[in-house]
Amino acid sequence: MMFKRLCEPASIGNLEIRNRMVMAPMGISLCTKEGFAAEQIRKYFEARAKGGAGLIITGITAIDAEYRSPGHLAICGDEFIPGLYELANAVHIHGAKIFIQLWHPGRQWVYGKSPVAPSSIACRSFMYGDREVPRALTSGEVEEVVERFAEGARRAQDAGLDGVELHATHGYLIHQFLSPYTNARSDKYGGSLKGRTTFAVEIVERIREKCGPDFPVCMRIGQDYLVPGNGPEEVRAIAKILEDKGVTCIGASGGHHEASRDKLYGGTTSAMGVPPGWELEDAEAIKSAVSVPVFAVGGLGLDLELAERVLEEGKADFIQIGRPLIADPDLPLKVITGRVDEINWCIRCGECHGHDRDNLRRPIFRCSVNAFAGREADPEWVITPAAISKKVLVVGGGPGGMEAARISKLRGHDVTIYEKDHELGGDIKVAVKPPEKEEMGKTIRYLSYQLEKLGVEVELGATVTPELAEGTKPDAVILATGSSPIIPEIPGAEGDNVVTVSEVLTGKVKAGENVVVLGGGPIGAEVADWLAGNGKKVTIVEIRSLHELEKDRGRGAPTRLQKEYYPDLWGVATELPRRYRMLLLKRLGAHGVKTVFGAETEEITDKGLAVKEGEKRRFIAADTVVLAVGYKPNSELYGNLFGRVPQLCIVGDCVKPRRVMEAISEGAYVGLKI
Repeated sequence: MMFKRLCEPASIGNLEIRNRMVMAPMGISLCTKEGFAAEQIRKYFEARAKGGAGLIITGITAIDAEYRSPGHLAICGDEFIPGLYELANAVHIHGAKIFIQLWHPGRQWVYGKSPVAPSSIACRSFMYGDREVPRALTSGEVEEVVERFAEGARRAQDAGLDGVELHATHGYLIHQFLSPYTNARSDKYGGSLKGRTTFAVEIVERIREKCGPDFPVCMRIGQDYLVPGNGPEEVRAIAKILEDKGVTCIGASGGHHEASRDKLYGGTTSAMGVPPGWELEDAEAIKSAVSVPVFAVGGLGLDLELAERVLEEGKADFIQIGRPLIADPDLPLKVITGRVDEINWCIRCGECHGHDRDNLRRPIFRCSVNAFAGREADPEWVITPAAISKKVLVVGGGPGGMEAARISKLRGHDVTIYEKDHELGGDIKVAVKPPEKEEMGKTIRYLSYQLEKLGVEVELGATVTPELAEGTKPDAVILATGSSPIIPEIPGAEGDNVVTVSEVLTGKVKAGENVVVLGGGPIGAEVADWLAGNGKKVTIVEIRSLHELEKDRGRGAPTRLQKEYYPDLWGVATELPRRYRMLLLKRLGAHGVKTVFGAETEEITDKGLAVKEGEKRRFIAADTVVLAVGYKPNSELYGNLFGRVPQLCIVGDCVKPRRVMEAISEGAYVGLKI
């Protein structure tokens, strides 16, 4: 077996775990609005248990009714026990175990009631903005919170859950007590390391009183990272204290939501392009100090060879896998059965973090590469055999067309894909070219493998006309013909020195030394990053002003720190998830990319472009102008085929240019309905 250590059973205290692959805790917003574990979240976790995970750890679960984050589980009353009981059963019938993560936000709180903390020190978050100055808890109030954590553990035990994890990192309340950065108390809960660990120790001791010596209690801890708090030595000491006080295992996960702009990975979660294993330092530090099992996390589910080595070398005892289990619930089972080639890999695009955007808040939990994630309880999203096998023609071999073909074939249809290029992939073939975006190519490799395995016929280099489509006598046609770049109606836009993003990234044209990128959205920013990384002097010109950009963002407006660190760049690529966007802005800044906002281009010449900024006009010199002002749907074939074939559907960018998430989701949905 290739991954012997990952697949072998192990124990946490007296609890036997069938393998060493643990589903990491993540926020997924699938419970009821009141925090109950109902069918939607139950089916979600059941799918991961069925998919082979040894242990599942839920996302944050509120122990205090007044500090319950919307969309997340709660365990702050006995009324939550029945739903959690059903959740435990749903996981147990498939042989997995489940812990619930007990949580209090402390000063990292923005909903309703004013935040509380060890000390009155506000959270200055680069990612999410400055928070309200919290009220320092009294000693009596700290004891009340200890009791709430213990009561949460008691309810978890009563519900049949296998253990609890105490969230003591990422800047939440227990972490706030542990760190000198946020704890300035002079009573028994502050001062020395022993004092700062007292809150955590009392929680563990009180849980032991209520739940007994054998109920597993995990503590998630780690370094502060780039804030002046706990480093490796302190974390080792904290881990040893917690072990001595009865903690059964430790989850190693450092980072802080208040991490500065220089924190490569955005604080707590990595973005596309960050090397797997970026948090291993925490696991190694903790493992060197304790004998209880240690969980390692940090992109290890994306590099199974590295994960196996971590176990073999004794750097950790279990591997936590987070977003890869959103992308493919069956990842552990595929590892165990030697089907690694069939894994639908996570691309770390950040779409599952619906709140993690500057100008778009999407509270619905979704995955770019797995359209079924979060829909496990929806009867419309179940792959069932088709009542009648149809001849299906898919036009376009991008992600939407490939997913439509895959699902249609799984349901028993006879499927053929026609793709005008000489390889599958659509726009992803271009999207992988900018720095740190290579991971997106995994999606095309996965879909290509699936189509080959299923026997989907693929015709490459084939342009579909209405006559060809009709001549194949299909029962259904799915159009996934994508989009084309918009050529703005600007004098000179057809000039020889004016090129598209695709032409630059694919090497069809060579850009000059001085380049203007027309458009400051995600695509413009990424091509600017690529060009600047290749030694070009780049200026981004955006028609929208900074005032307009900020006005459009609403609740997710940029933080003061973003403006402070990136005064010339913070208006660029605002549609992107924050973690990925912060890395992009950092690279643009390092490359010296310049920006011009609120500039309307009046003319492009072979020397550059003339722009109007309010009432002022000026000329920006450029050897090459790259158009990144948007895309338009390739919908002509739809108009020509409408009414001429029995069933006609469209998916992806030929509906409206958007992201890979919409293309795959629409492709899957059409495949289910054909």
